[in-house]
Amino acid sequence: MKNFEVLTEALAYIERNLEEDFTQQDVANACYVSLSGLQKLFRYAVHFSVGEYITKRRLTLAARLLCSTELSVTEIALQYQYHSPEVFTRAFSRLWGVNPSVFRRSRRFTELYPRLLLHQNGG
Repeated sequence: MKNFEVLTEALAYIERNLEEDFTQQDVANACYVSLSGLQKLFRYAVHFSVGEYITKRRLTLAARLLCSTELSVTEIALQYQYHSPEVFTRAFSRLWGVNPSVFRRSRRFTELYPRLLLHQNGG
């Protein structure tokens, strides 16, 4: 049961801090586990590394903003902790297959990497 609680807390910490600058070690510290333990648990349960999950969630939320706001690509990049529009554009293009400007003009948003929600039944 402890692994479930650790994973739940890790996901909650990540979601609360997606617009903040944090490290994978910060997530592990918040869950009172080692980084290597958290990484193993994540890989087993989610099939992504902690870093991949964070990146995919940030880019999913960025894609939502591209489709629902008039914020510039630079503003969105900075909001999700990309310190340059070029780095953001490369990461965005790798995940979505097009650059952010093309995505904004030609796509309707689908939440490809939704937030993971875990529920524990009482007992």
